[in-house]
Amino acid sequence: MKRPLEARMKYGFCRVSRPVLDKPGVRIFASTAEYREWSAAHLPAYLGFQPAT
Repeated sequence: MKRPLEARMKYGFCRVSRPVLDKPGVRIFASTAEYREWSAAHLPAYLGFQPAT
């Protein structure tokens, strides 16, 4: 808490590139199941969108 607010804001967030999610465009899904299937097929596992095992 000794740092000024500007420094805490600058260094307090970890910016991570999300390869598929950060691409422009809008995704609309008819159901949650459709979204989960798309996520499992297109997103890397380290983002945490894979189905639980």
